[in-house]
Amino acid sequence: MGLSTVPDLLLPLVLLELLVGIHPSGVIGLVPHLRDREKRDSVCPQGKYIHPQNNSICCTKCHKGTYLYNDCPGPGQDTDCRECEGGSFTASENHLRHCLSCSKCRKEMGQVEISSCTVDRDTVCGCRKNQYRHYWSENLFQCFNCSLCLNGTVHLSCQEKQNTVCTCHAGFFLRENECVSCSKVLLCRPGWNAVARSRLTATSASQVQAILLPQPPEY
Repeated sequence: MGLSTVPDLLLPLVLLELLVGIHPSGVIGLVPHLRDREKRDSVCPQGKYIHPQNNSICCTKCHKGTYLYNDCPGPGQDTDCRECEGGSFTASENHLRHCLSCSKCRKEMGQVEISSCTVDRDTVCGCRKNQYRHYWSENLFQCFNCSLCLNGTVHLSCQEKQNTVCTCHAGFFLRENECVSCSKVLLCRPGWNAVARSRLTATSASQVQAILLPQPPEY
């Protein structure tokens, strides 16, 4: 089956992801917008942030795995940081008022959990063995089985983010990354040898380019 279009059942999910956005861990949700904060913090040394009520005070940021409970009361005094509770994390030093929610691997996309969420690291999701990731957008991926290259040979092996690239045997034509008999396609003609390779792009898991070569003459 080709992957040039989004399956009907998944279309609402893809549209939602494009409209709402997914934070880098892969969870749809509200993520703090830190751009303005980072501009203000640039007046403080690295690892510190400017006090929200007193711009003459630079407070120490919280370590990963913790979040900001109370700002430091004054210069040289400690910031009150608390450890993230179960089901949440922070992966770098920060001054967030709340930890980020852990990602949940999306079963409807065929995803499986590679490693569990901890207080300082989000859940890592991936695919099963002999599968690859096809990205519908920057952060939304779905797992598909690697092509077996029946009636052909493996040109490039299946990889984490790329399907197998197949080259078909003589008399077969590559269609949707499957080698199909030339008798079933219009581009194969008597006296021609059909050789094809799949070309992977960001917008389609498999786009096909066919190269038709004359058969060598028989002596």
